[in-house]
Amino acid sequence: MPAAEEVQFRLLKEMRDLEALVQLELDIWQLPPLDAAPSALMVAFIHNGGLVIGGYHEDRLVALALAFVGRKGGRIRLWSHMAGVHPDFRGRGIGQGIKWAQREFALAAGFTQIAWTYDPLLRGNANFNLRLLAATAHVYHVNHYGEMQDAINVGLPSDRLEVQWDLRDERVQALAAGQYVPRHERPAPFLLEKDGHGAPLADAGVLSEAPAQCRIEIPRDVDRMRQEHPDRALAWRLALREAMRSAFAAGYRAQDFVHYEDRCWYVLEQGGVHAGGGSAD
Repeated sequence: MPAAEEVQFRLLKEMRDLEALVQLELDIWQLPPLDAAPSALMVAFIHNGGLVIGGYHEDRLVALALAFVGRKGGRIRLWSHMAGVHPDFRGRGIGQGIKWAQREFALAAGFTQIAWTYDPLLRGNANFNLRLLAATAHVYHVNHYGEMQDAINVGLPSDRLEVQWDLRDERVQALAAGQYVPRHERPAPFLLEKDGHGAPLADAGVLSEAPAQCRIEIPRDVDRMRQEHPDRALAWRLALREAMRSAFAAGYRAQDFVHYEDRCWYVLEQGGVHAGGGSAD
């Protein structure tokens, strides 16, 4: 199997390449065909300053990143609508490769920030976005896409965490250069953690103490939980929703994600966000 350095990333514009991207969407996310971004929409992205990127191993398309131009708070930014790797090529660093390629193409086009959403209950995505890419988050969307029926999302409200990737941030630049710069995690209380039975246990009193950092735990394998204990998976969705929204409204920002033995959690820090501005329905 190829490693990331064996994959070439390039901007796509030809219709035959865009049509191949549609099939890759279906392969990655097992989407109903009507939910895939069509090639005509990709043309609209490209003609209005967006970036459509393909990753190729030899002549095979194995990764994609679709982004369009957006505006938030008066600032122009790139919105990453989709990014993924074919299931046969995962676990080789290609996902990181296409995001770093997206960053390079975005900087060359004059962008300094990319944003996107992901399911905050997914441990792998949280680790990828906050630790490996050094994105941050302070906006939580409730049931953002409504009830979804694809193989990955069916069964739970489609809550999403909106991440902000500041492309010239010092830590981002260091990671882009291959230098790992860990954040310093202080001893901090848990706003949300699992109890002895694996169910969510919240401590709302944590925020009243206004610690410099707090932690929010999530299950290690919510996909398995969704299959075996759907009620517990829903309880985690609702508990995480409440914890994240409360923390963001109190001025915290998710800055990192940590694995330790059989547990994993978000690290949130005070500062940089105005209270009351961190939740979105």
